[in-house]
Amino acid sequence: MEDSTFLTQNDKDFFSSLLNQDENQGGSSKQEIPSNGQNGFSLSLHYVELFNRVKASLAAMQAYAFILRDNSKDKELGEHFYKIVNADIEKTVSLLNCFNDYVNFSTPTIKSDTVNMLVEEMISKHMGQFEEKRVKIIKKQFEKDLPETILPDEQLRYILNSTIECVLLSVPPGGSVGFLTRSFDLETLTS
Repeated sequence: MEDSTFLTQNDKDFFSSLLNQDENQGGSSKQEIPSNGQNGFSLSLHYVELFNRVKASLAAMQAYAFILRDNSKDKELGEHFYKIVNADIEKTVSLLNCFNDYVNFSTPTIKSDTVNMLVEEMISKHMGQFEEKRVKIIKKQFEKDLPETILPDEQLRYILNSTIECVLLSVPPGGSVGFLTRSFDLETLTS
């Protein structure tokens, strides 16, 4: 059975588990996946599990159709059935892959420590200018575990770059500058 167009290792394991299902009728162990409730991490894991199970089921159907084709008494009927099933599975897998690509494209990636990393990057980028003007960086105080931004990295990089360029223009030679990051609640500020 070498026609494994859609079979991955997980799919083959799934197919093997279907064949040995009567041996594993006992209790099943489910692993709890923690969720922080903010980033939809748990939901994305459920989506990935669903996606993989559907693809594994389709691969199993394709494998059964392959076996039926080879073991069929009427070879012509077996071949016709295999072609129909295989074509439908290919269409379904293509649709699943398109949907998966859409979800991956429209779902933001989970990042951490982006603001602090970009501030450090911009300071490093302009370090030559700081040294040329003899500006000392006296304080870098970065808050740990800042919430992530919804702003794309390039836009934030542009804002930070512009801010540091303005700082460089306004700080006198031999002066000093400090950098501080911290989170705040907008509702508290507007009340």
